[in-house]
Amino acid sequence: MQRRQFNHVLTQTALVTPLWLAAKPAQALTQAQAAQALKDSLQAGAQFAVKQLGTTDGFWAAEKVRIPLPPFLAQAQPLLKTFGQGQRLNALHLAINRAAESAVASALPLLQGAVSRLSVSDAVSILKGGDTAVTDYFAAATRAPLQAQFLPVVRRTTDQYNASAQYTKLLAKAKRFGVGKDQPDTVADHVTATALDSLYATLSEAEQRLRASPRQAATQLLRQVFGSL
Repeated sequence: MQRRQFNHVLTQTALVTPLWLAAKPAQALTQAQAAQALKDSLQAGAQFAVKQLGTTDGFWAAEKVRIPLPPFLAQAQPLLKTFGQGQRLNALHLAINRAAESAVASALPLLQGAVSRLSVSDAVSILKGGDTAVTDYFAAATRAPLQAQFLPVVRRTTDQYNASAQYTKLLAKAKRFGVGKDQPDTVADHVTATALDSLYATLSEAEQRLRASPRQAATQLLRQVFGSL
């Protein structure tokens, strides 16, 4: 799915107001209702993001979120193909995206847990916050535990594709030529960090678009919830 389509559906799904809320006038909303509306929206958004990214081809088939080869390999790709390494690089590229898809598929409980722990005051602060307040909350609350959770999943998947060994050999060769010094030591580190960056970047884009043009995305929610604070 293209990033534009993903953002459009995520914005509509993740920030859609419950029917009971839409029926209430803006002035009748309490902070508790606004907080619950935000929590419901975040739960829906988390479910949608995991469903879209955490499935076969969730990363691989979407150009905008497809995880690239590590920079040192991408830069050396033409030369490596000349030396008959093209097939190996293609297999590695596919493997790292399959690993990301497997890892993201396991993320929903942690994302939902972060939402459930939101207090009313936290939710109000997020609603009143900057353009990426929602994304910043998710990242602060889930990046470390998701990283710890992703790593073993990514390692298993990359091992199945023999990607770990391929990466290690290619990185060793690159370092002998004076490149690759600042690259992750393992392919699992690269996949985990990039998958998380992609997840939060996608959420951030959707959030910023919503805050910039609320009427185009979820008019009822933003008129009532933002108007009640």
